[in-house]
Amino acid sequence: MSEDLGNQKNPKLDVFLGIANSMASLSPCPRAKVGAIIIRPDRWSPLSSAFNGTPRKSNKKLCGGDCCERDAKEIPSGRDTQIGCHHAEINAITNAAFEGVRLEGSWLICTAPPCLMCAKVIHHAGIEKVFYTNTNPNRWGFLDGVEYLRENKVDSMELDTNN
Repeated sequence: MSEDLGNQKNPKLDVFLGIANSMASLSPCPRAKVGAIIIRPDRWSPLSSAFNGTPRKSNKKLCGGDCCERDAKEIPSGRDTQIGCHHAEINAITNAAFEGVRLEGSWLICTAPPCLMCAKVIHHAGIEKVFYTNTNPNRWGFLDGVEYLRENKVDSMELDTNN
């Protein structure tokens, strides 16, 4: 199902990164706006997309009500991920599950490197390759999730957004 991109720039991938960035703009999170899209690489067709935010049907504006719970507790990015909003990657995977969409062999494009929790779900969902941006290394300096993916034979590649 997969197409090997190597290190070459692919204009189609750029389009899907643009969609992930658009999804990120929908996030209510004041701390970090993250978007994700899952595609079927052999057809370049979207399967699911999402952004980080509060649980579906929640009455809360933000994860902590009127504030970011992670900011209030001074939790660094990538740590204690059980606290705070639902991550874009997991939202995209669960949106696909809700719709009955099979993700085996798919690719995920995300506007941040996946945390360890998201990486585990990505791996077990059967996603074959992950592309991510790291536009804020001070915030996204942790790469535990990327390391987990690579150790478990899920191709992971940082996209260069400077071109």
